[in-house]
Amino acid sequence: MYDNITIQDSGPLGCKYTVMFCGKFLGEFVEWDDITAAIKQKCEDEQYWPDIYYTNDHGNVNLIDCEGNILEEEEEYDQHN
Repeated sequence: MYDNITIQDSGPLGCKYTVMFCGKFLGEFVEWDDITAAIKQKCEDEQYWPDIYYTNDHGNVNLIDCEGNILEEEEEYDQHN
């Protein structure tokens, strides 16, 4: 997962989210709007748009788009084309 963006629930009862960009700490956020804005800005700055994975507080992992929407399997392929 070091070549991707990861978002994980953190803090008491998952009230915050920790975001990693290619294995490096990007930030800790409370709101999804702040997460998506930070991810979009970092991708623009780096000119690199990796896959984004969200791991919830139950350990489930989902591939999401830059707006935070969970992608279905067929949509995963469209994202890269």
